[in-house]
Amino acid sequence: MSATGYEASVILADGSPAEVRVVRKADRAGVLALHETASDLSLYRRFFTLNRPRAAEYAEKLCLAGDGSLSLVVIRRQQVVGVATAMPTRTGVAEVALLVDERLHAVGIGTVLLEHLASWCSSMGVRRFTADVLVDNTGMIRVFHDAGFAYVEQVRHGVMSLSLDLAVTPARLRASAGRQRQAEAHSMAHILEPAAVAVVGAQGGGALPARRVLDNIRRGGFAGPVHACDSVGELPRDLDLAVVEVPGGAASGVVAELARRGTNACVLLTPQQDPGHQLVGIAREHGIRVVGPNSSGVLSHLRGTRLDATGAVVHPGPGRLALAAQAGGAGDTVLEAVRHSAVGLACFVSTGEEADVSGTDLLMAWTDDPAVGAAALALQSVPDPGQLARAASPFSSRKPVVAFVGRSPDRALAALYDAAGLIRADDPDDLLDTGRVLAEQPLPGGRRLGVVGDATGLPARVGDAAARAGLEVSSLIGGVSGSTLRELLSDDAADAVIVVSDAIAVTGVREVVAGLEEAVRTQRAASSATKPVVLVAPALNRMAGECGALTVLDSVEGAVRALGHAVGYTGWLSTTR
Repeated sequence: MSATGYEASVILADGSPAEVRVVRKADRAGVLALHETASDLSLYRRFFTLNRPRAAEYAEKLCLAGDGSLSLVVIRRQQVVGVATAMPTRTGVAEVALLVDERLHAVGIGTVLLEHLASWCSSMGVRRFTADVLVDNTGMIRVFHDAGFAYVEQVRHGVMSLSLDLAVTPARLRASAGRQRQAEAHSMAHILEPAAVAVVGAQGGGALPARRVLDNIRRGGFAGPVHACDSVGELPRDLDLAVVEVPGGAASGVVAELARRGTNACVLLTPQQDPGHQLVGIAREHGIRVVGPNSSGVLSHLRGTRLDATGAVVHPGPGRLALAAQAGGAGDTVLEAVRHSAVGLACFVSTGEEADVSGTDLLMAWTDDPAVGAAALALQSVPDPGQLARAASPFSSRKPVVAFVGRSPDRALAALYDAAGLIRADDPDDLLDTGRVLAEQPLPGGRRLGVVGDATGLPARVGDAAARAGLEVSSLIGGVSGSTLRELLSDDAADAVIVVSDAIAVTGVREVVAGLEEAVRTQRAASSATKPVVLVAPALNRMAGECGALTVLDSVEGAVRALGHAVGYTGWLSTTR
């Protein structure tokens, strides 16, 4: 084996970013400190003897790569917090050992080291790890057991001998993916569920975007402390989230200073002027997550957070749709569409130029979140389609994700998205319409569409839209009321229903809507075979938050198109189960 370079950015179980890489000579002080500060018990468990000079000698050899081993370290906030070594013992086999800063045993450093060491060594022909662990070292035994490797174990004289097969298996992939999602969820909690927020650049002669953000945070009723200042040096330490408006060329220095003050995450409103790799390198080195640059802010209703850290003049209410939007044409047009709709959101993140936090990171964080019923992504481009597909696939197996990509993918990428269950919206309005229907309504059981309506020319309008969406109109009943809707909901010939009215906003609007809602709730309480119901009444759009059982959209075409996407997603699910 040859010790070629290895380097990767990771998120630990507590949500903090870190770096895994090959041990370097420059790491000598950090690796020595890790061994010197270890407790007697930790050293004994690692070396099976309490011999500090031997441990120091071993640490020196690691940094000089003089013992023939392959060694990785984890760097968190500029400190060495873990080291793992693989010592070749025979062809295809290496003995593995780990030492982790005992103050950080609960953040998954050992697991991360084992996963990356296995990946690195596998690329150089290692097929099996062996390890001897004292039976009372339950934490390290759990790391080996939970990593997802196929293994065998033997216990003799108080020592557990493990043999791990490094072959990539479904169990190992599931274990790794689950840990990544959990880590991203913890990391995004600093952004979407912060305990305290600061806005930098909003005081005095501060920039207009920052002042608007500050006003919206206060107006939105955020329950935690809100700090406003002109410089990072005025901020309290250990903040969850800082929203920053500074000259673009100063962004890297500001991010580094925020991290040194213990800030966990920041939103950069300013467009990028520093090199992107420089900014993300600083973020990783100092242990801070960065949204942006060129972000429009974040909004969250998750678990009562009530955070509106955006500069928007329209403030979406609570919902079950999670939305992420890049900077550029696609994201900007989606944000404009949000301003003209009554979409309810669980949360919204303007990822901007995505130097660090991306839509892929957010998908992983949202996958297991019960407050998120569906996700929508507005993407100007997809730098790593494979990474997006890998994040979308486990999400799609649980709940829908719909995306609008400004630059249409080629056939190969489209096939990749289809395989991952990623629903492709035609335009920003389609993204929001489909996202709302998927987040708020049950999935349809088939392609048959029932219609209740009193609009002019309705049969032709619905028929044309249904044909384009791959649906068939199975029944059409005139008149909009609770009784006509109940009649159609009880009809086994319809899998989904739209209610269309031109006059509903003119006469007895609340009474009619209440009757429609009652019909939907009655049907859902009486039957396990529930049907999605979409109400098309443009003048009611701003009442959407008051129509809990119904999804209110502006157009017949938008409603039918969204239901067509829902039918396609149902079909994809059936092929994966």
